[in-house]
Amino acid sequence: MLTTRGLVRRVRRLVGATTEFANGNYAQRVPVGRKDEIGQLEGHFNQMAEQLVESIRARQELAEQNARLAERARISRELHDAVSQDLFSLRMLVGGMQRALPADSPLTPQIATLQQMAGTMIREMRALLLELRPAQLEHLGLAEALEDLAAAYRTRLGISVTTAIMAVPLSAPVEQALLRITQEALSNAARHADASAITLDLTPRDETITLTIRDNGQGFAPAPGDTQHGLGLRSMRERVQELGGAFAVESTPGQGTRVQVSLPREAAPDAETGAKR
Repeated sequence: MLTTRGLVRRVRRLVGATTEFANGNYAQRVPVGRKDEIGQLEGHFNQMAEQLVESIRARQELAEQNARLAERARISRELHDAVSQDLFSLRMLVGGMQRALPADSPLTPQIATLQQMAGTMIREMRALLLELRPAQLEHLGLAEALEDLAAAYRTRLGISVTTAIMAVPLSAPVEQALLRITQEALSNAARHADASAITLDLTPRDETITLTIRDNGQGFAPAPGDTQHGLGLRSMRERVQELGGAFAVESTPGQGTRVQVSLPREAAPDAETGAKR
């Protein structure tokens, strides 16, 4: 009777935990009493619970990521269909005014300035649209995604982008971080530095991968607490720190900017789960 009572108690505990779990209490676990058949069921229940919780977490993250991508796509479409088209129309209108004015018109300098401003705004808008475009890692892989991004900057912005990219196996978080950092660096070079030439280098080094991006833009003087350039640089630095890598920026006014990132090829376990260091 004592032996049976213990088995019944353990089975009831399993039934109760299963019921609670089915009702949404995913923290339910049962102690593994002995290495018998009931003990195996208890161990399997705990293992199943852990796997199910991880699956739910992954699905939630995927849903959030898809929602962010959908929002980025919506913003990109609205910018392209409204603002970008209006800027193009403005440049055409200013060009027509410039051609209609006599050469000695006092308005000529102002019209020329307006034409230049419209061109600059169109260039910045196109760079912003490229930054908002969805990543294609799941379809292309990192090397092809970087080449595709470089080609887009060449064709849409007229920037000379030279690449030296070696395709190597990397963990998914590392690939994602490298693509996002490249998008941010290219966007900064096009929108803020007015660069006309960029080099993009991705090279494996022992157990790490090194990404180097150089541009011939206006450059800036990096300083602690820099608020003008801090947001984009801080975002890149945080991505690198989460994966246990190294991040460096070298820039001089009038002499361009160099961004270098070194990451381990395999992300640390906490990075795989999205936790910050």
